Amino acid sequence: MASYGGFIDFHFHNSDKKPLNASGTVVDKTPDYTSRIIEDAAGQLSINGVKFKNNIVTGSFTGTLTGALVGNATTATTLQNSRSFTIGNTSKNFDGSANVSWTSNEIGYNHVWSAKVKGQTWSRLCHVAYGTSVEGASYLLNIAATRGNVVYHDTFLIKAHHSSNGKIIKISGSNYSQNHQVRLLVDSSGNSYFELYDNCNGIATTTEQTVHCNLIPIFTGAVTTYTSFTSGASIPSGYSEKQVMTITNNDIQANVTGNLTGNASTASYANNADTVDGKHASDFSTSTHTHSVTHTPAGTVSAPTFTGEAVMTSTGGNSKKTMYSITSVGSAPSLTASVSNKCLTLTFSAGSVPTRESASVALSDHTHSVTAKGSISQPTFTGTSATLTTSAPA
Repeated sequence: MASYGGFIDFHFHNSDKKPLNASGTVVDKTPDYTSRIIEDAAGQLSINGVKFKNNIVTGSFTGTLTGALVGNATTATTLQNSRSFTIGNTSKNFDGSANVSWTSNEIGYNHVWSAKVKGQTWSRLCHVAYGTSVEGASYLLNIAATRGNVVYHDTFLIKAHHSSNGKIIKISGSNYSQNHQVRLLVDSSGNSYFELYDNCNGIATTTEQTVHCNLIPIFTGAVTTYTSFTSGASIPSGYSEKQVMTITNNDIQANVTGNLTGNASTASYANNADTVDGKHASDFSTSTHTHSVTHTPAGTVSAPTFTGEAVMTSTGGNSKKTMYSITSVGSAPSLTASVSNKCLTLTFSAGSVPTRESASVALSDHTHSVTAKGSISQPTFTGTSATLTTSAPA
């Protein structure tokens, strides 16, 4: 046999010795059987057309092959070693013997469950762990239930974070206002409980209601859902009530802090309006303020007139005399004669002096003061209207 290139043939002639089975019966009458091992010029070996050189290159085997193989198998029942696959929050093993699948809850995209709540009782729906101890957790939660003519279907955006802070924003809701409430409990790390209080149409405390829940994590840790009634009457240690929201309508509900753009249908007050009709706050005065006024009349004012009498008081020496006005002129002296029974009767009347109010003579050394007794007319203004100039305080 050459160093590279050549062959070896194996010949089996069965004419003299035929193979027998276990019972001694001849089973093969083939005259001979030949096998050939060939080595080509490149040193490649082949046995009956199957080539070898470290690895099997061509050909096929029939039967059982024991040993390690390198390469891809056309078919396989299972993997020799199963592999683990993790999607979302769930890991599963795969060995090729069967398909594997993940539910939405296992993936962590959303959590769907049916919770039990009782009337007029805070009922716990879920617990959401923080994503990290600083940022806390954020998630969307939808709750829906039907009881007689009571139907509520509410969607909330919930944020819980460290320092026991948290907020609820209702994105959409139901038009029931009879103590249909939700609340958020938060601890100092941002873990949270979400609870429901149902008092619609006066539901009894013994009535148990099924509420369908769907939670979509935005940034959370593990989510624990409660499918059987779990009372929220007692707030767990380390948690505090951060917000209670009463569902009153189908509109968005939230406590908003910050600047808003647009017109409000109603407002209790304008907290810090930038402008009103283009005017800034500095252009307006407060409700209580003062004005300075300059009054410039244009025209004439008539003099007042006096109607009445003057009373003069005189003072002289050590005595004080008062002169009053004369009340009558008096009468002149007169002489009258009459005859009766041949007798002449003469009658003389001395007359009377003018009368006055308790008049007395004043001394030569005296002064007079006059007091008006009567009324004074009001002055009247004739001219154009006055001009008022006002200025508001700075």
